Amino acid sequence: WLCIILFAWQYLSGFNAGVSINKWGIFSCLLLFFMTLREKIFGCNAPKFLVFLGEISFSIYLMHPIAKEMVYAVLRNAGDKYTSGFVFGITCVAITIVLSAATHRFIELRVSNAIKYKLLPAKAQ
Repeated sequence: WLCIILFAWQYLSGFNAGVSINKWGIFSCLLLFFMTLREKIFGCNAPKFLVFLGEISFSIYLMHPIAKEMVYAVLRNAGDKYTSGFVFGITCVAITIVLSAATHRFIELRVSNAIKYKLLPAKAQ
């Protein structure tokens, strides 16, 4: 819990903000390390939603710039105040998750299974 509290404090206070191992990287590495250690020691299960996000993570990586541009194009018509900030961020995240879930299910899984069945011998499957 201490690492999560420190991570939240750093984010909310702006302390040592920036992108590098010496800035956000230190607390991010500590958070990841202690979360992994906690799971290993206590055997806790990750929430289903986080597991789902992990499964579609490659699709999220591919779809987030597309979702951002789509949301920007739609919200730009509503006014400049919506093209940045909280509304824009939440809308981008929601659209990214929806697009990524669809892409993962209907494209990524089908293509990877097709390739697997074509390339691997029947005994290995």
